[in-house]
Amino acid sequence: MEWITVERPGYLGKHRNEKFREWDKKYKLENWQIVWKVGEIFVDFLGAIALYEDAYLKFLVNNQDILQMLINEASNIYDDELSNVASGFDYTKQETGRTHLQDIAIRRALIRLGLWFKGKELIRIRQEKGTHELSMILSPGRVPFHRPDLIIQPEITKWWQPGTIESFWQSNKYLRVREGYLPTKIFPDEYPVIHTFRDLEICLIGSFSRRRIEQIMSIDKQGFENLAIDFGGIEYFLALRGFHIYNPPKKATSPGSQAIYLARSEDKMEGLLLQYLPPYSVTSQHSHQSKKEAFHLLAGQATIKTPSVEFVLREGCTRLVEQGSHQLRTNLQPALTLLEIVGDPKGLSMEDHNYQR
Repeated sequence: MEWITVERPGYLGKHRNEKFREWDKKYKLENWQIVWKVGEIFVDFLGAIALYEDAYLKFLVNNQDILQMLINEASNIYDDELSNVASGFDYTKQETGRTHLQDIAIRRALIRLGLWFKGKELIRIRQEKGTHELSMILSPGRVPFHRPDLIIQPEITKWWQPGTIESFWQSNKYLRVREGYLPTKIFPDEYPVIHTFRDLEICLIGSFSRRRIEQIMSIDKQGFENLAIDFGGIEYFLALRGFHIYNPPKKATSPGSQAIYLARSEDKMEGLLLQYLPPYSVTSQHSHQSKKEAFHLLAGQATIKTPSVEFVLREGCTRLVEQGSHQLRTNLQPALTLLEIVGDPKGLSMEDHNYQR
C-alpha cells in the first residue's frame, strides 16, 4: 500500500510521546512512519542518523583543538539526563521523554577515530543548558551539517542555526501515512473547491496519492489540466482551466523575492498569475504608480505588509492593494495565491514595478 506524505512535523522535543499517541489514535499503529528525505528518496532512522553521525565525525576531524579538549576534559557526555550515558553507542536506548542523539553520535565518532575520553568531567552537550564551553560548541544546533546541499528548503527554524546538524534532522523529517488510513482528504475542507475568475477556473483538489488523483480527474473534471506542487512538503494537486502552466515553474527574478510562479491566464490581458510562496519566505517589496494588485489567497496563509499596516490573508480571502509599497510574507504555512493585476494596459507586464531595497 502506498505511503502518502502528510507533513513536516519539525521539532517534537518533550512532546514526542504525546504526538506519537496522537498519530496512533488518528492513523492506527503501524500505519504511520517518521522518515527523512535525502535527495530524491526517503530513508528510515538508521539512514538519517548515519548522516547525522558523519557530520559530527567530520567536524571533529576538521577541528583538532575541539577534539583534544573533548577527549582530555570529558569523562563522558550526556544530553538531558545523566542516565543518557548508559545508552553508550546504541541510538535505540532512549530512556527519557526526549530523544537524545548528539551524545551517542559523538561517542560513536570518537570510537571510529580510535579515541576515547580521558578527562574527569561529565559534560552536558545541550546548547546553553550545559556549563562547559563544549556544551554550546558541540550542540547539534551549532555544528554545521557536512552536506548542506541535502537540507530541505526552506529550512525549519527554531532554536538551532540554519545549516546545522539539527536543521538537517528537523527540516528533512516527514510524517507519512499508508494511503488507506488517511482521512478522506488533507485539504481543502470540502472537495472540490472551485474558484472562478471570469471564464477561468482553479479547482483545489487536495493531497491524495497520484493514483487517486488520476481517478478523480478522469471522472470528475474533464477539460482541466492537472498540476502537482510541493505545498510545504506535501504533494498538493490542482486542476486549472483557462491557464497556461509554466513547465518548469518560474522563479521570481525581482529583487529579494522567493516566489515561484506556476501559471498565468492564457490571455495575458486577463492579468492573472498563480503564485506559490514557500514557508518563511517573502516576495519583493514594490509599489505601482497607476496599476493595482489584488491578492486572492487560495490555500495556506500569508501576510501583506505595507508601510502603515499588515493584513493577514487566510484561505478564501481577497485584498486589493491600491497604492503604496507592499510585500507578501509567509510564516510556518506556505501560500498559494492568485495575483490579479488591475489597470495594466499590457496585462502582465513588469512595467510600473518600483522596487524598494
